[in-house]
Amino acid sequence: MMAGLGDLLKSVVAGDAEAALALVRTQPELLDAQGPNGATAILTAVYYRQDAVAKALAAAKPAMTLFEACAVGDRARVAAILDAEPGSIGSYAPDGFFPLGLACYFGRAELVDLLLARGADPDQAASNPTQVRPLHAGTAGRNVGIVRALLAHGANPNVRQQRGFTPLQAAVQHAQAEMVELLLEHGADPTLGSDDGQTPLSMAEASGDRKLLALLKAAAAKAAARPFGLICAIPEEIGHFGAHFQEVETRVIGGFTFRRGLLDGRPAVMVEAGIGKVNAATVATLLLERFECRLLLFSGVAGGVDPALKVGDVVVGTRLVQHDYGAMVSGRMKTYQPGAVPLPGFDDSHGYPLDGGLEAKARAALKGLELPELPAEATGGEARRPAIHFGTILTGDQFLNCEATRQRLFQEFGAQAVEMEGAAVAQVAARFKVPCLVVRSLSDLAGAESHMDFPAFCHAAAAGAAQLLRKLAAAV
Repeated sequence: MMAGLGDLLKSVVAGDAEAALALVRTQPELLDAQGPNGATAILTAVYYRQDAVAKALAAAKPAMTLFEACAVGDRARVAAILDAEPGSIGSYAPDGFFPLGLACYFGRAELVDLLLARGADPDQAASNPTQVRPLHAGTAGRNVGIVRALLAHGANPNVRQQRGFTPLQAAVQHAQAEMVELLLEHGADPTLGSDDGQTPLSMAEASGDRKLLALLKAAAAKAAARPFGLICAIPEEIGHFGAHFQEVETRVIGGFTFRRGLLDGRPAVMVEAGIGKVNAATVATLLLERFECRLLLFSGVAGGVDPALKVGDVVVGTRLVQHDYGAMVSGRMKTYQPGAVPLPGFDDSHGYPLDGGLEAKARAALKGLELPELPAEATGGEARRPAIHFGTILTGDQFLNCEATRQRLFQEFGAQAVEMEGAAVAQVAARFKVPCLVVRSLSDLAGAESHMDFPAFCHAAAAGAAQLLRKLAAAV
């Protein structure tokens, strides 16, 4: 640690502005130094709510960083930095926090509006272990106006921070009825639990707050009445649900037949999408817009990518990737997130992760589950009991019948399966802030013989995915 920094930080934490200023007058470089957690003296002052010290140090520093300006609330400085460096809007301070998160936590409403107007991501997560999002910061700061602005810009009301804690849980914890109502109006799930099993409902019950409990119970009942959407691509996949589905209404939209009713007694809308990403995205959008589905489920078959898996094994997607979106560079595909600019210098992270709460429910529901044994004629070898895996599923608009490509995809993505619809459904679900779960059973091994395996094994493999998905639908 730089000489003198320890004394400066002690003065800051103690609220001694005079002592802090005396130190930086003789050692102005201390204003740029970082403490053990990566925070500067100005940020430390704001973190410890020593506003007078923060103001004094800010006046003494020729040019605050973007993070300091956001924490202090210097709108002019923030605007000047963003004018000069627009890309810095999503940057991270050494302690892992970011401009919008800092402005939200410290109640800088004008800065929040500015940052959102400049394109700040309302769902950005801290890069430190807290994984705090802007909504968490706003609810922790008990600022309803800021939370309303974030939600108006598309913030996901069910984002999770460290240990799976949600904004709604924070609002319940602080007994903020107005905040709870606002979050519920925008789709916050009162039954979504953190890693310790607590939910907003259980927290309200424990607190004895009757008003909050009534709000949350009403929201839970309303959410339970909304159907989930079940998508399959082909008749061999959707046919396995017929005996378990009680139809109430059929609607044809855009040539797609949507069947509303009860699947194993739970409200659902089923649709056969046809093959490919555009078909899948179309029906996913209609399920969310026309039928207000609370959750999207996809059941079907896929090709195996991981050589350790076998025909009949079932994969629950924990990450969905469109492997065919991106840029061709030197004869190879560089994958980008769909919708991102596929050029150097732009964000090249990709994939749609399974919601942590939904994954926890899925793992609990499937714990100890054994799928029926597949006969030898269904596996193309010996009779065997299919295994259940959680992992990465790839999506692309090609039927994969190439061993070299299968090997490349496995090496690049560490994926378990490849298909033609799932990540497109995930992309739509992400836009609508609705969870999505894709279950795929391996009908072939996505190599040179996959065109021969698929027709022979498709029906039997689809049965395994359907059975597993029915188990999950009852739990989520």
